[in-house]
Amino acid sequence: MSSSRHQKITATTDCSCHLAPGNQCVDDAERQSRVRAWFEPFHAAIARHLDSREAQRRQTAVIGVHSFTPILGGVRRPMHAGVLFSASAKFGLAILADLRRDSTVDVAKNAPYRIDAEDWTIPFHADRRGLIGALIEVRHDCLASPIDIKAWADRLSRALSAGWRAIDVEISSDGL
Repeated sequence: MSSSRHQKITATTDCSCHLAPGNQCVDDAERQSRVRAWFEPFHAAIARHLDSREAQRRQTAVIGVHSFTPILGGVRRPMHAGVLFSASAKFGLAILADLRRDSTVDVAKNAPYRIDAEDWTIPFHADRRGLIGALIEVRHDCLASPIDIKAWADRLSRALSAGWRAIDVEISSDGL
């Protein structure tokens, strides 16, 4: 299992690009070591879980939740969060609309990144399987305390439920 985005992110000889400090100047041997140690087992576990759910005929969505840095390459990223989606536009837009109900937060559509052919989780695990999928990014400084984390967890729970309602999926008590 391999990902061109993973290769692009972690393998570079140009140490001036905008990478996390731990990913700067990583050589091919270290990149391959990381792929074997982290990337491949992580995505294999997701695939096994999704296969199991499919075998059980359980409704399933792939939801990624990440955090992002408020400043990248000296440029401030003003949004508090972003909802990213590709094939699951109706679901993603419903999540976005629900999060935007809270006037205290700025939530962007398909930002601070975009889901494209070089992404992995949503295109590979959701879109390729015909599953609902979305990625939610929350800015690091919005998760600075347990109270902040709880507030975002509550927002995301409500917004994901709104997403399901938008696509007319019944939410069961045992999870999706």
